[in-house]
Amino acid sequence: MKQTGIFTRLWLFVLVNFFSLGVNAQQIDSIESVIQHLISYSSESDQKELTRNFADSITVIQLLDLAYDNSRGNPDTAIILLNDAISMSLNSKSLNYVSKSMERLGHYYYFNEEYSLAARCYLLSLKIEEKFGEEISVAKIELNLGRAYNYLELLQNALDYTYKALAKYEKNNITDKTAEAYENLGLLYFNRNFWELPKPDQRKTNHDEALKYYNKALGLISKTDDELHKAKILQSIAAVYNQNGNSEKALVNILESLRIYKKYNENARAGDALYAIGVTYKQLGKPKEAIGYLNEALELGKKNNLGGVHWLYETLAEANYDAGNYKQSRDLYVRFINTRDSVLNLEKAKMILDLENKYQAEKKQNEIDRLTLIKKQRTLVIYTLIAVLLLILVAGFAFFKNIRAKKIIADQQLEIREKQLLELEKEKQLIATRSLLAGEEIERTRLAGDLHDGLGGLLTGVKLKLSSMKENSIITSENLAYFNHALNLLDTSIAEMRRVAHNLMPETLMHYGLQTAIADFIRQVEPEGLPVIRFNSFGNDLRYGKDIEITIYRIIQELVNNSLKHAEAKNIEVQFFTEPDRVSVQIVDDGKGFNTENNDKELQGKGLKNISDRITAFNGHFEIISEPGKGTECTLEFLIT
Repeated sequence: MKQTGIFTRLWLFVLVNFFSLGVNAQQIDSIESVIQHLISYSSESDQKELTRNFADSITVIQLLDLAYDNSRGNPDTAIILLNDAISMSLNSKSLNYVSKSMERLGHYYYFNEEYSLAARCYLLSLKIEEKFGEEISVAKIELNLGRAYNYLELLQNALDYTYKALAKYEKNNITDKTAEAYENLGLLYFNRNFWELPKPDQRKTNHDEALKYYNKALGLISKTDDELHKAKILQSIAAVYNQNGNSEKALVNILESLRIYKKYNENARAGDALYAIGVTYKQLGKPKEAIGYLNEALELGKKNNLGGVHWLYETLAEANYDAGNYKQSRDLYVRFINTRDSVLNLEKAKMILDLENKYQAEKKQNEIDRLTLIKKQRTLVIYTLIAVLLLILVAGFAFFKNIRAKKIIADQQLEIREKQLLELEKEKQLIATRSLLAGEEIERTRLAGDLHDGLGGLLTGVKLKLSSMKENSIITSENLAYFNHALNLLDTSIAEMRRVAHNLMPETLMHYGLQTAIADFIRQVEPEGLPVIRFNSFGNDLRYGKDIEITIYRIIQELVNNSLKHAEAKNIEVQFFTEPDRVSVQIVDDGKGFNTENNDKELQGKGLKNISDRITAFNGHFEIISEPGKGTECTLEFLIT
């Protein structure tokens, strides 16, 4: 009776909260208490009897199915239905139906991108199934947990649960679910190279693991008649090969997927495959072949009224440019620009930051002017009083002698004050410059974090959500085209977002220091042809203050980019010297050079002005040596105090 009373009070508390607030983190805590109580005081035979005698079981299943159908489009309706289903399940004390309800509640949060709450619901369902459920039910929830942790970027947790589900499916010889688990593992290892910053050896390991599991999934699906599923896996394998730069193997897989799509008249998927083949040929340096497939994709899109055709214009423009067809490239770019959607202008954020910094600097200058005026007024009053006292107290020769002496002293004091003011002004300028630079870096860090954690997670979540919808829903070929196009757009957006986030604030610099960050930057910007960029470091891999490291890194970025853009050099050499109390960098190119005496305007350009400001802010030294036709040598040095 005591146990029953405790359960009744817990259940009433949960029920009241459901009807008043809906299910949130606090209510999930309450549900967990009820579930734990039922698990502790229920036997397997008790639960079987409760499940068998549950009069409203059909109603609960109907509520859960309706909630699932409304989770995406009508979340408010879905949560009301889930509240009813959970309340009825708890009232019956049947953990079987409580587990089903918590699993569907997890789906609700999953579809609405609240992955932490989804994982909590799945874990509660898993706790019940591990004690009272069947092994396959446990595997199904473990696979759902793997997907939720994937969105939360807890990749190790995602891998652990997916591996557990895979072992159970393999043990029970369930082919389609085993293939699904293999595909999920391939996707996890593929995503690992986007969501983390692995070293080259770990990056290769992730590629190899992704290929291994995708090929296992392909082997299972190849034994069935589902050729379209096979084509989808082939495209995933091609994506891995393209990511690791093996475009030849990627091409083989995409061509096979294209053959299958054409065989079944899957025009939308065939269009995607044609586009992927065109991009792959472009990466292989074969623009003419790329143009052929891209034109075929364009014609297919126009013929079948497929969406997203205008994006082909941009890729076609690039391929025509690479092939030397500059007029066609220009015309295609014009078509693309006239039809593309508006994009976010990141320069606006920088403009706002610059205006704010200028405003703050102006406020500080006004305050300095006000204090200087007050100081002058006080000095004038003091001089007047001194003069009056001298006139009253001193007479004759002593009076003039004292006046002269006091004047000399006052002039000396004024000179000292002027020097002090100059020093304060200089210090103020240094502080303002450092504050401006610090503000820029803080904004870069914030923007990089927002892109990676906010927009990156959101875009990747949308992609996986769309992929899940595509796999689990019956979609017409016309709507499927939109799905595939959306996925392609998301892939491009995620890659571009991560590139922008990395440029804004490289994580390598924060974690591994200047040597590793500079080497990583050189690898990123070095073109396939000329110029050749060589990086040499001398001295130990030392760490310095965060501000000085960021300053040196930004200066090297600016100088190397200047050489790439303007020098027309064949070779660029970056030498990096580290000592405990000194850091110096030398950047030399064999480009066209310039006359440092007759190009003052060029030397005062925005890029070099930024470099000069950064070096001045940290009391560094900067020197440029250059002559027309003899290249350019830039040297900078910082003393570490």
